[in-house]
Amino acid sequence: MTDLLTGGVPFDAKMYEQICFACGTQNQSGLNMRFSRLSDETVECIYTPMEVHQGFPEVIHGGILSTLIDEAMAWALWSKEQVLGVTATLEIKYRASVPVGEKLRILAKADEKRGRRVNLTASISLENGKTLVESSALYLILPAAQQKLLQARLNWHPH
Repeated sequence: MTDLLTGGVPFDAKMYEQICFACGTQNQSGLNMRFSRLSDETVECIYTPMEVHQGFPEVIHGGILSTLIDEAMAWALWSKEQVLGVTATLEIKYRASVPVGEKLRILAKADEKRGRRVNLTASISLENGKTLVESSALYLILPAAQQKLLQARLNWHPH
């Protein structure tokens, strides 16, 4: 469940009108994440995981956490470069258990770009600032033809 964002500029609601498991409004089983842009390269999502997201009792499943991180990075890539990409590598460091029902702050930043390769970082923390998950990734920007096709299907247009 996504809560109200703490700051930044929310992305256009129309961008969520899709089937994406992480952010799509057309996926009833999805996570329903919402993002705001804190800067050109940094995005934020305030998210409260529910009981259905747990692995061990009262602890959020690591796969759900990696999905939250991966999706945030994809939005950071869009925010900075106005392009779509795919995850090539993803490294996640789980620093502490993530409890069910606690409000989380997910931050992602698009860092360095070289050709089609973009390095990104992300974290998940509690409201008190305690970092629970840290991550780094390499994304590959989709080739131009695929980019154009997917942007049209998603109705996402660079501005």
